[in-house]
Amino acid sequence: MATATSILKDAGKEARENASDLETRVEQLTAQLAELAKSVSGYGNGTMETIANEARRVKDDVTDRSLALASAAKDTVIAAESDMEQRIRENPLTAIAVAAGIGFLAAILTRR
Repeated sequence: MATATSILKDAGKEARENASDLETRVEQLTAQLAELAKSVSGYGNGTMETIANEARRVKDDVTDRSLALASAAKDTVIAAESDMEQRIRENPLTAIAVAAGIGFLAAILTRR
């Protein structure tokens, strides 16, 4: 029959082994959590980099399109101006009459 002292010694030894095993498992869990946090962080950084690259691409695309539209608008205005000059040269009296009519309408509208 086991004595109380031997039972206590055995229980203490088992408790130390369990504590050592538990400590090892906690260390493994800590390492796994650190690896998981590193993976999640890497995923987040990759996602942010992808979003930043897409934003740069969209900005460049919008800039290029804006420049193209501005150039097209400038060309249209220049062509319209040239056409108007040509028409004025061809029909100067008509151009003066149209300008006088527009001035008259503007005077009537601003008078009210």
